[in-house]
Amino acid sequence: MASADVLRDMTETILTLLRAGIPAAMVDPLRIVAATPDDFGDYVNPDRPALTVFLYRVAINPQMRNERRRTLPDGRVQRQPLPLELCYLITAWARETAAELLILGRVLQVLYDRAELGPANLVGSAWEAGEGVQLVLETLGLDDHYRIWDAADVPYRLSLTYMARVVGISPPPGPVPAPVIDARIGVPA
Repeated sequence: MASADVLRDMTETILTLLRAGIPAAMVDPLRIVAATPDDFGDYVNPDRPALTVFLYRVAINPQMRNERRRTLPDGRVQRQPLPLELCYLITAWARETAAELLILGRVLQVLYDRAELGPANLVGSAWEAGEGVQLVLETLGLDDHYRIWDAADVPYRLSLTYMARVVGISPPPGPVPAPVIDARIGVPA
C-alpha cells in the first residue's frame, strides 16, 4: 500500500495521463493543472483552452475498512491499510461550448483506456511495488455538482467526476512483540 504522499501522487498520475493523451493542439499540456475552486475564476473566460483537475473528496472504502491486522514475517503486527477513494472533478474551460465538449470527450477516452493503472502508470514515490489503482467514472448528483460550483462562486460548468480506488495508506508496523518466556494455561496463579 502507498505512503501518505498518495494524494499528491494520484493527482499527478491523472495529470500525467491527461497531458500524454490529449493533443497539445486541443489543450496545451501546461494548461492541464490541479486546481481548487479558488482557482476556477481564472478560467471562466479563458484566452486558451484549459483543463482543471480538482480533488473534491477523500472517502474511506466501506468494503475494505474492516480488514484484519497482518502479522509480518518478523513477528510485528501491522494494522490494515487505510483504504481510500479519491474523487476528482475534471473541468474543461474554453471560449466555445463545442471545444469544451471535444476536450471532455477526449478525457473520457483517455481515462477509459487507462481505467486499470499498474505500477508503470503510477507517478511519484508513494506507491509500493505491484500496486494498482482503478479509475472509475462516477455519477455525482446534480445537487452535489451545484454545491461545488456555488462554493466556487462560478457559474456551473459541465464536468466529469472520477473516483480513484482503492488507494491504501500503509500504517507503520507495530513494535516487535516480546517472546513468551513462561505461560501457564488453565493453572490458577
